[in-house]
Amino acid sequence: SAFYEHGYEIDLSLIRHPKEVNVRSGVYLGGMPYCYGKINTHINLRAGYGLNKEIADRVDMGAVEINAYVAAGLSLALLKPVYLYVADDDGIVKRRYDPDKYPQSSIMGGTWFFNGLDRVNFHPGVYLKAGINFDYSMREARILTLEVGAVIDYYFTDVKIMKSPAKNYSLYNAFYISMFFGKKWN
Repeated sequence: SAFYEHGYEIDLSLIRHPKEVNVRSGVYLGGMPYCYGKINTHINLRAGYGLNKEIADRVDMGAVEINAYVAAGLSLALLKPVYLYVADDDGIVKRRYDPDKYPQSSIMGGTWFFNGLDRVNFHPGVYLKAGINFDYSMREARILTLEVGAVIDYYFTDVKIMKSPAKNYSLYNAFYISMFFGKKWN
């Protein structure tokens, strides 16, 4: 007979805009790649409640158990401004990226990911996640599970990743593959 498991989940991920394409400076060949037109990096934090329903029970510990999974909760978009190395009157300097102020010919390359963390903006939303997981654990006290599924994030305002004319969205969807491993405690 099928049974349910439930619990809380926390998820951290990067969400890319469909128009993001990494390029390198045509002027300075040693520069890090950057995405022309990208003004913010979208870091997504999800916290929710999930339910796991057994579809196919394992016959013995060498078999695979199959479960359906659904989760929903709050989603928070953390928008971190993009910083680039640009050439201006002061030489090559690190600046917050503004495509209107710095043409592509003045960009030397990308900077370290953590630049701009002190200027993060927040956009709240909700999410819904559904998937199927396969439990390969050979022992009752261990966790070894592969999960595939889809997730939809909806934010209450558009999440501005790219500069206009690129369209920014309030709804993002994705497919995912996750691997869980660890130990169970009672």
